[in-house]
Amino acid sequence: MKSAMAMLSFGVITFAGTAFAEDAAKLFSKNCVTCHGADAKGETDIGEALQITNLTDAKVQERLTDDAITKQITDGSTDKTTGAVRMPPFKAVLKPDEIKALVKHVRTFKK
Repeated sequence: MKSAMAMLSFGVITFAGTAFAEDAAKLFSKNCVTCHGADAKGETDIGEALQITNLTDAKVQERLTDDAITKQITDGSTDKTTGAVRMPPFKAVLKPDEIKALVKHVRTFKK
């Protein structure tokens, strides 16, 4: 009986983790691909025009903390010289748990 419960618990946790990853991938697809590209390299028209960060670059992944990625997604960013929006804020669009999921998803692009 204990073994069956343990297996069931493991299955639910595994399923929840998989569903969470799929949801994060869908969120990325819906909100980020236009600029960052499906591969997160930023090789889109908008990404190239803004010279956005290649999220697959190992050095970029090492440099960025989870808190920095969270802040970027939450608050967006502007050009320090012109004040032009480089990335819109998503705090009004995404729930905190969705932002956390996106942060974890961004980490999956590390080479």
